[in-house]
Amino acid sequence: MHIHGHTFHVLKVGYPTYDERNGYVRQQNLDIKCDSNHTINATEQCPVTEFTCTNPSWSGVSPNLPISPNTPRKDTVSVTAGGYVVLNFISDNPDVWFAHCH
Repeated sequence: MHIHGHTFHVLKVGYPTYDERNGYVRQQNLDIKCDSNHTINATEQCPVTEFTCTNPSWSGVSPNLPISPNTPRKDTVSVTAGGYVVLNFISDNPDVWFAHCH
């Protein structure tokens, strides 16, 4: 993900559990609970599944995500398949800015 015109703090990064044999996602990340999760088009011939999460929430207690002088500040961050990134940014540069994935 990349944001033009701003930088942001990377507060938390989460990864799914991968199968060491083939690299496929074995289990979605357990930090996030999805009330509406379901899998689409999972077949024996196509082991890759499409996972949707339209109503996410933290599993258990929401994490405390403080910003310190050591918190990384970036304008680009990688988000892995089945993973997530929590960002914090101050929109102090008014204009229409483009956020996109590469």
